[in-house]
Amino acid sequence: MRLLSFVYFFYQVVDDEKILKKWASVDDDEMMLRKWISLLSIVDKEELALHLGVPSNIPEQQFENLIFNQLLIAASNPEIQKSFRTWSPSILIALAQCGQLRSALCNSSYEEQLHHDHPHCSHHPCHRETQILAGALRSSQSNLLNALEDGRRLQAALAESERLFQDAAAARDELRGRLLSTENEGAALRDRVSDLEEESQRIQMALEQSERDRDQSVQLGEILSDRVGELEHELLLHRSRYDAALERLRTYEDVVAWGGANDAAASAAPPPDPPTPTPA
Repeated sequence: MRLLSFVYFFYQVVDDEKILKKWASVDDDEMMLRKWISLLSIVDKEELALHLGVPSNIPEQQFENLIFNQLLIAASNPEIQKSFRTWSPSILIALAQCGQLRSALCNSSYEEQLHHDHPHCSHHPCHRETQILAGALRSSQSNLLNALEDGRRLQAALAESERLFQDAAAARDELRGRLLSTENEGAALRDRVSDLEEESQRIQMALEQSERDRDQSVQLGEILSDRVGELEHELLLHRSRYDAALERLRTYEDVVAWGGANDAAASAAPPPDPPTPTPA
């Protein structure tokens, strides 16, 4: 359980994709693993020692070697192998990109490398542990390769997701442009409707004014019609008076003409005889 706790603690801390991709380019597998381990220096050494169950006052190199060996042992633990598929995509992608690390962890020749690194252990009990470790590493090859294949599939899925995300972003931008264009058209239509409403109000006011003017014209026409009737009646009265006056004038002229004729006749006749005196 101590190893299981350590590995979970390890892959939870080492979860920076940029760092993993950078370290995955390191040629030396052990150097890369040690660089992974060096990231744990951001955690307090005493906390690391607590996770590993080792004293924290050991030399730095010995402490780092212990972490390195514990990591290899943990990777060969069947319980840890089951957790490979639950490791974060960042670590799986980094493992898939590092072919030398894959072969180092899965190749049986790693036993010889361990023996070469520790020749003094040939007749030591740790040599047996090395053999056990190498056998465990060989037995974990299938599970680790499956995990690495999952990492590659995850990488392809991430690339596909990135492509889909870019397509979705392009579609979103296009829809945003269409929406903006529609909003502009809607604003123009609203302005046009407002103008038409104002024009309709002006026409309505003009119609109402026209109706009022028409009513006033009708009333004025009726007044004028009544006035014309009065004037016609007055004209008839004046006409009859004029005719009567004209008739009187004509009669007067006839009388004057007749009087003039009598005067002329009288002046042309001899004077009358003087009256005969009447006897008393």
